[in-house]
Amino acid sequence: MEFLVNFVGALTFILMIAIVGRSVLSWVNLGDDHPIVVIVYRTTEPILGPIRRLLPNTGTLDLSPLAALVGLMLIRYVINRIGG
Repeated sequence: MEFLVNFVGALTFILMIAIVGRSVLSWVNLGDDHPIVVIVYRTTEPILGPIRRLLPNTGTLDLSPLAALVGLMLIRYVINRIGG
């Protein structure tokens, strides 16, 4: 059980960092073919894409990273409570 708690904790932390990194990369123009951009987008798009389709369209403001971060924090909280 402890392994599962640690694994989920590490995975959610890495995903949170990647989502924040993606948000920062949207302000910096490294180009779509830059290796860092490719890795971060491939890591985060499976999470952000479905959330983006569920959220209402707000124009140029993408709230999917915020929703994903809240969801990941909720998962971390629940797993930590279950794991003790």
